[in-house]
Amino acid sequence: MHRIPQSIAAILLLTLLGCAQTQPTLNDEQRTRQRIESTGLTESENETRVAGIADRIEDAYAACSTLSLTATITEPLYPETKRVELAMTPDKLKARIFIDDVPVLVWTLADGRWEEFKSEYNGEPKAHLIRTPESDEGPLDVTLSDGIERHMCGLGGYYQTWLAPDSRRIEYFASRIAKGSWIANEKVHGRQCDVVACLPNERYGGTELIYVRPDGFVARWESIRPTERDGPPKLMRIRTYSNYRTTPLPDATWNLEIPPDPMPPPKSDGPF
Repeated sequence: MHRIPQSIAAILLLTLLGCAQTQPTLNDEQRTRQRIESTGLTESENETRVAGIADRIEDAYAACSTLSLTATITEPLYPETKRVELAMTPDKLKARIFIDDVPVLVWTLADGRWEEFKSEYNGEPKAHLIRTPESDEGPLDVTLSDGIERHMCGLGGYYQTWLAPDSRRIEYFASRIAKGSWIANEKVHGRQCDVVACLPNERYGGTELIYVRPDGFVARWESIRPTERDGPPKLMRIRTYSNYRTTPLPDATWNLEIPPDPMPPPKSDGPF
């Protein structure tokens, strides 16, 4: 048996490694497109299925007079985990927001007032405001973000109640799914969910994977976007929704977080 000289073996190994490195690797959007093609559903069969899932979502949230849940947000490019403890009615909202279990924000919508309370974080002081929101479901945007700017995009959608008539969040889920493609049944938190892939279209630029529970509540939502200039679209954000409850909540849930007034200075016995 002849041995290959070490120098030749090294060249062969480098060549093989070079070939492996130059082979195209599928990004998340390509894999999603392949999954769509592999389902075997006809266009008509898919349209019927996703329309039923979209209706199930709208019916589930419309049936709630009160809803509470936990939203957990992770972004593969970053190590932190964001958690939002949400409670809502058609015209009220409470969102308590944590970054790696550190409380950073509280948003409250109640009695036609919108309140933001930001904790001291990342060297930036605490801050507080109360104003009138632009709509009954909440403000168009939030204001206080000093020290947590990088995290704010991942917190979009939690400053408006999902139970408002014509809720923008529920309309987004339903409209995306109605134009999407069913690709699988997968378990999330022990529940078998329909997975719908939503590719870019004339209205939305990204790719989404939305996981819908049998009861119509959304269990998971993945966003696929370009992660660099002209780069391939990859998984950018994962949101999981758990601890759904529809039971009434105490009235104190909607209390504002108004900080106490500072203590007045002590009175002086002098002339001033």
